[in-house]
Amino acid sequence: MDYLGEKLLPYKISDDHHLYLKSYGLSKIEKKLLCDALCADTKEYFDIDAEWVFFATSHGKSTCDGIGGTVKQSPAQAGWWSISLMMISFFSNLFMTKILVEIITLIGEEAHKTRDPYTRAVECAFGKKAKLISTFILHSYTIFVTTVYLLLSTELLIMFFDEFVPSMTTTLGLRLWLCIVVVILIPITWLGTPSDYWVIALGASLTIICAAILVSTSLLLNPPSDISKVPVRNVTPVTFFFGMGSILFAFCGIPFLPNIQSDMKDGKLMFKSSVFSYVIVASVYIPVGILGIVLLGNNINPNVILNIVSQSLKLQNGYMKVVLKNLAYTALVLLAGHFLFAYNLIFNNLAQELEEIIKIKRVFCWQRCLLRAIFVLLTLVFAQTIPKFEIILSLAGGVLITTLSYVIPSLLYIKLIDNVSISYTCIMATICTFAAIVCFGSIYSNAIKIYNFYKNPV
Repeated sequence: MDYLGEKLLPYKISDDHHLYLKSYGLSKIEKKLLCDALCADTKEYFDIDAEWVFFATSHGKSTCDGIGGTVKQSPAQAGWWSISLMMISFFSNLFMTKILVEIITLIGEEAHKTRDPYTRAVECAFGKKAKLISTFILHSYTIFVTTVYLLLSTELLIMFFDEFVPSMTTTLGLRLWLCIVVVILIPITWLGTPSDYWVIALGASLTIICAAILVSTSLLLNPPSDISKVPVRNVTPVTFFFGMGSILFAFCGIPFLPNIQSDMKDGKLMFKSSVFSYVIVASVYIPVGILGIVLLGNNINPNVILNIVSQSLKLQNGYMKVVLKNLAYTALVLLAGHFLFAYNLIFNNLAQELEEIIKIKRVFCWQRCLLRAIFVLLTLVFAQTIPKFEIILSLAGGVLITTLSYVIPSLLYIKLIDNVSISYTCIMATICTFAAIVCFGSIYSNAIKIYNFYKNPV
């Protein structure tokens, strides 16, 4: 500490140490040591459970978007290319998770003093203006995600009631059902922070895994009589990038990992936990994706459960018809439960940051209820505007996730880490080039999709 006291402490001029000290030429490790030395008011960290790491790694969507996005959109849109794209996303995410863990470890206590360590790292590297930009992108993505969850949960409920209480779906349209689901969601969002209800995270993960298993089983129980006759769509640039956006949306939860890492007793274990989680996610994604391509091809419905139900109706065997139908609606209930869990978990990060900005107490109060209700109503507005979740899903994955998961972490690593190896630089450059191509391609393909939707709404 003598070295710290003699060289570093004289530069204690403001609370914003990292940003202010850049002009004094301190090395990155010295800035890190200074931060640790000055931040003596450390807090007690709780040991986070494994299901939280899994939930964030799969971004709460794991198989749901493997079923809801990757399987139903990517294979139909990108064909066999989608499997290769899944593998590219898998390894790219692992690498980016590794460097992001190093970044959060480097900034040390700075990550623990804020509710959003991801944007805090951006501020440490590039200043407050860059933080504002990254915050806008991150929270825009959160709104996109929660809007997709709202649309998906509503569609699943409509399917369920259409089968068992058809009178409710004939009298109520999609837009009214969206309002009903919002009324259900608002009280749930009034709960505290995710650490207060880890059971919900566990439930979200387990329901989605079980749903994926049921969907895969259903597809295998009723294969086509001649696989060679399964129609396959010709892949075009528009369909390719649309499918790629869905894959990235399904795989990526990288921007939310720093929140979990900052809550862990030993944040360095974050990467090992993430590897385990990504392997689980990939082991579900890829088989379901292959089944979708081989058994359904271009016949994949935007909701793959509809495929299973329609297939069961065509069966002559009464027993198999009942089995497939039961599997489909069990998976539907699990998915609906998943989205109700996941909506609150994903949006909570934004809610906490907004509450911190406007000084709302960290206890249950009417201000919290009002703020969170306004957020849910905002997602309702988005859902009513573009009631096609696959468009939002692809746009968010292709544009926002590429920026948050690939571009920003690479820039942070180069800025904050000393002596970056040439191999790391080349890998990051390759990933960022890939991300840029996907980003611009996704903007183009989704613009066409949105134009066609409003020109010929279905």
